[in-house]
Amino acid sequence: EIQSLRQQVEALSAQVQDMSTPPGLPAAPAAVQPAAQAVPSATPYELRTIARIGNLGYDLSRVQLEKAARELLTTLGVKPEDFNNLMGIVNKQDKGSLVELDFRTPQGLQSARLACRSANKTGLSGRTIWLDAKREKSELKPSKICHRMFDILSDLEQGKQQPGSVE
Repeated sequence: EIQSLRQQVEALSAQVQDMSTPPGLPAAPAAVQPAAQAVPSATPYELRTIARIGNLGYDLSRVQLEKAARELLTTLGVKPEDFNNLMGIVNKQDKGSLVELDFRTPQGLQSARLACRSANKTGLSGRTIWLDAKREKSELKPSKICHRMFDILSDLEQGKQQPGSVE
């Protein structure tokens, strides 16, 4: 029974990842990734100005993140006047690997995104650095639901393997 549920969740997860533009909406440009066009949002992808840069390092402080992001943007040819408010996203221990910034224009964000993809740089963590428009909560919700179902099924399977009650 649990195995059947797991297969259904896997199928649902694949559907969430493969969603295309909903009927009635204009098709997104080919450069836009499918996950970014899965759910209609208040701000169209092409008009967004808030971006995130990820994989700059592992457990870096806010100051280190912001310095690494500024160096990356300089390398990509993005001028300081093209964006506002560069801020490292960190946890309570002042550790993180993500930076958020606000571009002045959507075109500035798209050109920086393309420059980052073509540069194919790796961060201190050894992973490829990415720069993309910040996703909205409505876009993240379907995948969060699928991940939560996987967690619940894993908990049930662990409880089935161990004698005792499942809570």
